[in-house]
Amino acid sequence: MSAEGGKQMVKKVRFGVVGLGNIGSLHVDNIQRSMDEAEVIALAETRKDVLRQISDRYGIERRYKDYSQLAKDEDVDAVIIALPSFMHCEAVKIFAESYKHVFCEKPMALTLEEADDVISMVDKHGIKLQVGYNRRFDEAYMKAKELIEKGDLGAITLARSNTRDPVPPSGWEKDPKLSGGTFIGTCTHDFDILRWLIGSESEEVYASQAFFVYEDLKKLGYPDNVMVMIRFRSGTMAEVDASRNCAYGYDVRTEVFGTKGAVRIEKEKELDLLVFDEGGVRHDYPYWFAKRFPEAYLREVKAFTKCIFEDTKPSVTAEDARAVLEMAIAAAKSAQSGKTVRLPLDYGHD
Repeated sequence: MSAEGGKQMVKKVRFGVVGLGNIGSLHVDNIQRSMDEAEVIALAETRKDVLRQISDRYGIERRYKDYSQLAKDEDVDAVIIALPSFMHCEAVKIFAESYKHVFCEKPMALTLEEADDVISMVDKHGIKLQVGYNRRFDEAYMKAKELIEKGDLGAITLARSNTRDPVPPSGWEKDPKLSGGTFIGTCTHDFDILRWLIGSESEEVYASQAFFVYEDLKKLGYPDNVMVMIRFRSGTMAEVDASRNCAYGYDVRTEVFGTKGAVRIEKEKELDLLVFDEGGVRHDYPYWFAKRFPEAYLREVKAFTKCIFEDTKPSVTAEDARAVLEMAIAAAKSAQSGKTVRLPLDYGHD
C-alpha cells in the first residue's frame, strides 16, 4: 500500500509510529485496541526504556532508535509522526522520500518556508498527508459543522474559541523556537476549528499577549496568556484566547453565532455525576486532552486510514495546516508590534 509503484492492496494499513510520548503512545493504543483496518508493526523512539515498554505491551517486534531506519522498512505503509514540533518538517520529508503516507501531529511546521517545503514534498512523491487537528473529529464539532452547512444558523457573524491548559509547558516545549510558543503550539487548534466551521479564510488578525504567571516563560518570550481577534473574508468576526495556567482543568470551548441561531460546544464535566452536599452542588471538569477528546483521536486516524484505502483527499491537508500556521505567525507579529496584520502575509517566507 506504499505510494510508490502501485503495490498490491493489503487488508490492513501497516503503521509505524515515530515518537512515543503522550500522543504517540495514545495512537498506538487506539490502533492496536480499536482498529480492525490498521495495525502498528513498527515503532521508533530514542528512549530505550519507553520503546521496550510499549513494544512489549503490544508484541511489536520492529523497534528503531533512529526513525530514518524505520523509513527504510518496506512493509510499513504509513507513519504517525508524534515527535517534538521542531522535528516535524524534516521527518515528513524523510518519510515522503520513502513513499510512506504520513499522519503528522500539529503543527506541521514552524515557518511558512517549512510548510511550503512539506507541500512540495507531498506533491512530488504523491503521498497522503494528514495533520492532527483532532477537534474536527469530535462528535459535537462535527454536528455543529453539519448545522452550519445546512444553513440552520443563517449567516455566521460572530465566533469564538478558547484553549486553556492546566499546566505550563515543559522541556523543549518551553522554548518558542522549538515549539512555536502559544500562538503556534496552542492557538492553531482554535484557528483550524474556526476556519473549518466558518468555511472562510482569515484576512485580518490583531493579537495581544501577556506574561502573568511564569517568570521562566517570560524570560524565554513564551506568553502564558494571549488573545486574538480575527476577521474572515466572509465578514465573520472571531476571537481566540489561550492560557497555560487554567486552575480548574482543560478548558476548550467554541461558539458560533449566526443570524438564525448559535451553537456552543463545551464538555462541562468528565463524569455524568453531580455531588450534592452541605457545600452545594459540584461536579468534575475534564483535566487533560486525552479525557476531553478520546473519540476524536481515534476518528482522525480512522479517517486517515480510510483515505489511504479509498485514495481520497485527507480530511486535514498540508494546505489547511499552512493556512492556520500563517494565522499564528500573523498573530505573533501583531502581538509584538501592537498593530493589525493583514493576510495573506506579504513578506514571503517567515
